[in-house]
Amino acid sequence: MEFSADSFVSKYRDDQFYSSLLVSFNRDLENVLTSLHHQMEENKVQDAIELCHKMAGASATYGYPVLGKLFERLEKDLEKSGTVDGHISLHLKTLDDVCNKITEANKELVVD
Repeated sequence: MEFSADSFVSKYRDDQFYSSLLVSFNRDLENVLTSLHHQMEENKVQDAIELCHKMAGASATYGYPVLGKLFERLEKDLEKSGTVDGHISLHLKTLDDVCNKITEANKELVVD
């Protein structure tokens, strides 16, 4: 899946109100992914669905619509399959890659 460079930068990046919120959001991405991976490894599908739902909304709110769509797609696929399979693992890898690119593209936001 291909994404433009703009996909990794919040549309609110230069907004004074959102700047501190974006710092927190970007810092939390790593923890969210760690939790999501743990839930998948433990086959805690309902917990993973709930986390994806939460992150789909948060991602869109903080100006990352592509990330929001990826979380939403993973949520829907987990609801449909009810288990972690190869298709779900592929979505999770894509999500990992996009989150890493977002973190890299926004690294100056997380420096105090």
